Amino acid sequence: MPSLVTANLSHNPQLSKLPDFPNLVSCSVASTGVGRGWVRGLAKCAVVDISGLDLDYEDVEALGGVEVLKVNRINNVLRRPEGGGGTQVRVKVMEARYCGVTDRQLRGWRWEGTRYFDLEGNTRITDDGVGYVVNETRGRMEGIKLADTAVSTIPELDGLKVRRSVGK
Repeated sequence: MPSLVTANLSHNPQLSKLPDFPNLVSCSVASTGVGRGWVRGLAKCAVVDISGLDLDYEDVEALGGVEVLKVNRINNVLRRPEGGGGTQVRVKVMEARYCGVTDRQLRGWRWEGTRYFDLEGNTRITDDGVGYVVNETRGRMEGIKLADTAVSTIPELDGLKVRRSVGK
């Protein structure tokens, strides 16, 4: 019997819980009413889009092992409490657009497994924050998007593909 492996349930504010889909690989619940308990059930997926939900850093920790994580427009989703920090993120692709992310928030995580960052619209990210992320990936970063940030230079890194939006 066929099993659901991909589900795009986004932009359905009346959706508040999810059934168990044992073979789900990719799921978008962006801009829905799904709460944190249900979101954490997506940890077994490879691709998860939780953009626009009312979540925080604990949800990023719970989903820190998925391959692609999209947390766009979740204000300060990467802000960890003082003294906390150092949680390893194994996400290969992190998309955190327009989240109010700061250099300090980037430093609250260990990004060793991340290969591509999309940090568009985080106007408080500077050269310092990007330098930290590049160092954390230990030369394995493959790409980064820095449109609408305060970044003016980034450290040298062999093979890095920098994407900046033009005409915004």
